[in-house]
Amino acid sequence: MKQILAMALVLILAACGGGNDTSGGGGTAAESTAPGSSGTSAPAPSVTYTGTGTITLTAPGLLPISETAAVTLIRQGPTLTVIVGGESVSATINGDSFSVPVPVSESQDGISCAGVATVTGTVTDSVVNANLSGSGNCTGQNLNVPVTVSGSLTALAQ
Repeated sequence: MKQILAMALVLILAACGGGNDTSGGGGTAAESTAPGSSGTSAPAPSVTYTGTGTITLTAPGLLPISETAAVTLIRQGPTLTVIVGGESVSATINGDSFSVPVPVSESQDGISCAGVATVTGTVTDSVVNANLSGSGNCTGQNLNVPVTVSGSLTALAQ
């Protein structure tokens, strides 16, 4: 279950910026625009955040299922690299806020679940906060169950 949480957090945060680079590297350079500048690029300052992310799945008649994982994020300029469970992905942030719909689809052991979750959050110099909420339906093997997904991520600058 922790592998599912880890991959879900990576995919969710990657979707925030629409990036799909799985190299875990990279960043962007900030161009100097000060009057009289020589036009040379200087690297944007890097900020590393550490914290935890939690995802909870609920369905009628069942106890909620929650999992938590450690998360490391590295922001360099508008690029945010998310590292969860040994997996990494880079995403681009526009400003400090984001809100992104994320389609969710998973099948296992003859049961298929699909739905849409929305991730909203902020990234500042000191903290990354994000929330996930969504709903869907799981079907198969004589099942037809509505499910709700919720989650959060908080990481502090180091």
